[in-house]
Amino acid sequence: MSNKTNTELATAGLTSDDQTVPRTAIKKIVVIESGWVVIGYVERQGDLMVLYEGNVIRSWGTTMGLGEIALDGPTKDIVLDPCGYTEVPFHAVIMQIRCVV
Repeated sequence: MSNKTNTELATAGLTSDDQTVPRTAIKKIVVIESGWVVIGYVERQGDLMVLYEGNVIRSWGTTMGLGEIALDGPTKDIVLDPCGYTEVPFHAVIMQIRCVV
């Protein structure tokens, strides 16, 4: 988590102990520079993409790529590594896929 003050966290609807997913956050798969692929509830905050309840997708476990996960949900072979609350500079975001499931 970033070094935000408690006031900044409160303004964003967060406390240092509770990273509640805002109602405006949308579940997405996000491809980030350097090959990182994450999934979670996404919200843009200024120059940041903020990921709540995030997971790094280590292994897709699909036969039809990321779109399969976005449309049908996780496969039995997917490997997820929890990363929780994560901030990424928005300029590092390559692609976002909105999850239906």
